[in-house]
Amino acid sequence: MQEELALRSQAINLNAGPSPLPLPALLEAASSLLSYPETPGLGIAEISHRSSAFQKVLNKANADISKLLHIPSNYRVLWMQGGGLTQFSATVLNLEAWYRIKNNLAKDDVVTAEYAVTGSWSAKAQEEATRMGVQAKIIADGRKNGGGKFRSIPKVAEWDLSAHGDSAKGRKPAFVYYCDNETVDGVEFPTEAEAGAQPFPFDFIDKDVPVVCDMSSNFLSRPVDVSKYGIIYAGAQKNLGPSGVTVVIIREDLIVDPDLALPHGGARVPSMLAYKNLADSDSMFKYVTSQQ
Repeated sequence: MQEELALRSQAINLNAGPSPLPLPALLEAASSLLSYPETPGLGIAEISHRSSAFQKVLNKANADISKLLHIPSNYRVLWMQGGGLTQFSATVLNLEAWYRIKNNLAKDDVVTAEYAVTGSWSAKAQEEATRMGVQAKIIADGRKNGGGKFRSIPKVAEWDLSAHGDSAKGRKPAFVYYCDNETVDGVEFPTEAEAGAQPFPFDFIDKDVPVVCDMSSNFLSRPVDVSKYGIIYAGAQKNLGPSGVTVVIIREDLIVDPDLALPHGGARVPSMLAYKNLADSDSMFKYVTSQQ
């Protein structure tokens, strides 16, 4: 172990993906893999995910996230698998179901969602939403001012927000989606306190339309007003821990039984992607990854 620690002290980790983990956390994890204090002789990766010992791990993770982000009481923290790419589909499937139920849609009614495309990740999310059958409208395109490349976030005057505000006609979009930090393209939405750049225009979004945000690469790196969002999701591998788990923070009123949307034209949602199943089971609908 001393040799490994010496080698680690000489290494500099500049990976854009998996983040370097604090040495105390690694040592505790290594020790817990051999013998977890709550279950002497058994490692954390060997115990039942339904045991009281693991329930304490889960409860502490929920409490820590809630404390760090000041999450309001009307939100739920869900732990899922599949990374951010799985959430490209999960957000669409669950919010389409919520929207169809809420608006009592007919089976052949088309659901519209809006995407701010400011980099490759939000572009992939918009493409996936289109593939899932939603009319995924691009309301801001960072390529227009970058010669076909993502170089900056368009000023709000360039966004198509015609579906919002008093002059809007017809049904509102089911949700508005954006990626807070586009790692591949080096484009990040600034906080409202940062001058000279375009923050996400919450004030221009209809209050009845939930905002969905992929925060995978800057999650827990700065304060966030969770109450402005319908859903925040993030892969753990950037700032939260090792890869293998995805955290989803969702407002409770958006959690519905997707089967109730079937008469309204909704899709059958895989059980593991239905937020209600995760919420009802305290994220233990199926085995929880040991890396959590």
